[in-house]
Amino acid sequence: MTISFRRFFSSNAAILIVMALFKLALHLVTNNQYGFNRDELYYIACSQHLDLGYVDHPALIAFLAFLIRMILGESLFALRFLPAVAGASMVFLTGLMVRQLGGGRFAQIVACLALIIAPLYLSMNTLFTTNVFDELLWLLCSYMFLLFFRSNNPKYFLLIGLTMGIGLLNKHSTLIFCMAAVIGLLFTQYRKYFLNKYFWLGAIMALAIFSPNIFWQISHGWPTLEFLKESAINRMPEVSPLGFLGQQILSLNPVNLPVEILGLYFFLFCPKGKRYRAFGWIFLFVATFFAFQRSKDYYLAPAYPIIWAGGAYMLEYMVRSKNWNWLRAAIVIVMVIAGLVVAPFCIPILPVQVLDRYASLQGASFPAVFSDMLGWEKLTATVAEAYNTLSPSEKAKCAVLANNYGEAAAIDYYGSKYGLPRSISTHNSYWLWGPRNYTGEIVLSVGVSMEDLRQGFNSVRQIATVNNDHVMWYETNLPVLIWTKPKIPFQRMWPYIKLFY
Repeated sequence: MTISFRRFFSSNAAILIVMALFKLALHLVTNNQYGFNRDELYYIACSQHLDLGYVDHPALIAFLAFLIRMILGESLFALRFLPAVAGASMVFLTGLMVRQLGGGRFAQIVACLALIIAPLYLSMNTLFTTNVFDELLWLLCSYMFLLFFRSNNPKYFLLIGLTMGIGLLNKHSTLIFCMAAVIGLLFTQYRKYFLNKYFWLGAIMALAIFSPNIFWQISHGWPTLEFLKESAINRMPEVSPLGFLGQQILSLNPVNLPVEILGLYFFLFCPKGKRYRAFGWIFLFVATFFAFQRSKDYYLAPAYPIIWAGGAYMLEYMVRSKNWNWLRAAIVIVMVIAGLVVAPFCIPILPVQVLDRYASLQGASFPAVFSDMLGWEKLTATVAEAYNTLSPSEKAKCAVLANNYGEAAAIDYYGSKYGLPRSISTHNSYWLWGPRNYTGEIVLSVGVSMEDLRQGFNSVRQIATVNNDHVMWYETNLPVLIWTKPKIPFQRMWPYIKLFY
């Protein structure tokens, strides 16, 4: 038995399991810090309005939030349990891909470490968002493609179609991955499988799984297309393709860059990678698309694990062929140190004030990912103080209006503790949910400027201001206003105050 355990813990499988468990423990220990992110609060709100789609995302995330609330509750730890499991699964799958490519223990360690120390992955696996499941599903799909390339068994297209369909129910950007996969097959010897029935059965399966959201879009007038158009104008960063490349280097950890370059070389040029060349084309397509669409840096994150797998294989081959065995330990040590340096910026392990000083020492600003976790309960408490200045009869007909879905969802989550009614908002899916039964006779708003609604009301007065430290710049110094004497009924006003972005 002792020999059996010793053999297991010295095996490649044990290395992957240990690294995956480390990733899991890292997030389970730290993910209960600070507070909910605005998107997490929003998904909780969406789970209370289950539907086949939402303005800014498909249906899967709300369904998962509903299940978590029913089974585990609404705590930070409960909501962030699945992202931690997803992160651990990605580490294990990345190691398996290296093994399928022929990589040994060192290559598996390097590829898994690349994922563990990547700032984007550290941040995403902390939060319950569509992004973490997007990364897992892309990776799972890449693993299915890898098995297909090794076996030439077209039945893998059925599993690929299933995974892509679920991915489309999670995030619409999976469409870009689908397009890239088609191009990857078209530019390689696998184009012949376009005539295979399993390819088309897989495509039909993906479309069938995604079809409920398509029907929802049609029945609601394609709100997501309107949202994407407005987001491109109002939310997408002004960044050049070269600037996007620079963001990738920083957000994936600069020490991972050599592995990524070797990975692209392996898939695009190395004879040993010819069988897997489609992965190179897939990465080039999605990277080019997102770079020229002024996309956010995390949009490309799901495409990296297979590149790290190929790069780790090449790195191991180079070290072995040059007999540079001393370099193995040095590479691992450098990667670990790089991960330790960036970890406080990505996972909530330091108190806020300590993190603020740590960021200053690094010449960096307070991390935005944490800014969106702070101040939500204080905002709700300030709104409640204003609400409690009203008489009981005024409270009975008072609508609590928030400027954006983060503020609205925070009031919905924390509001019962402070005696507040459910909020309303004109932002994204909250606009679809409407103004409830409120007439607009009395409206208590937070974050709304006087100019925004002055044309619809005859009277407005400010009675409080929300101030918070370390939050996003647009979530502090927020006016809390009372609106009365509407010029037109709220229900008639609602269609004209929609905010999609």
